[in-house]
Amino acid sequence: MSDFDASAHYFVFKDTVTSLITAENQFTVIPACPDWTLRDILGHFVGEFEDLRDGNTAELGQPQWTAAQVARHASSDLATIKQTWDELIAAAGEKAQKYGAFLLPDIVTHEFDVRGALGNTDNRDTPALIAAAQFFCPIVGRGFAAHNVPALRLNFGDESLVLGEGEPAGELRISPFETNRVVTGRRSLAQIRALDWSTDPSPWIEHISFMPPRSTDLVE
Repeated sequence: MSDFDASAHYFVFKDTVTSLITAENQFTVIPACPDWTLRDILGHFVGEFEDLRDGNTAELGQPQWTAAQVARHASSDLATIKQTWDELIAAAGEKAQKYGAFLLPDIVTHEFDVRGALGNTDNRDTPALIAAAQFFCPIVGRGFAAHNVPALRLNFGDESLVLGEGEPAGELRISPFETNRVVTGRRSLAQIRALDWSTDPSPWIEHISFMPPRSTDLVE
């Protein structure tokens, strides 16, 4: 994916989520992020862009970091949140490209949280899911190394990625979309076990998500 433009895709995803979230559905709870509504997730998008701009990254990605972003915009109406996002991007100038590229894996993941809340299954073939997997999988691989978990090959059909170091001891046949949902904690252990494994998945089940797996199934 040498010609993939991460920042350009960020702005496409930004336009998509702002169009999907409307005055009518803004208070819909997101099953993948049950503490958030659709409006809350926009507050997160705006807040993380602000935090990158301000260098507020000591707790990058931690629950308290994202919770503060949502809280910061909780009293703003939907139109204001959307306008603030536009203004942030415009004011960032050339740095907006850098911020967008960095934030792409997050907005890719959350677009499908939004779509899931709306019963929408579109866009699951976007190449941005491969880019997100390439970002997230090394994080999973480091977890494998820390727990002496053998390497695992993810077979996407036309492409593959290896989690961990060394020769893969097994293979998981999976789509880039499902990879995103698994590694980011959007699937239960039962759902992970039921995937298309080439061998007994027990060595990997509890380590293939870098976020805690769900306690209940999430069907999208």
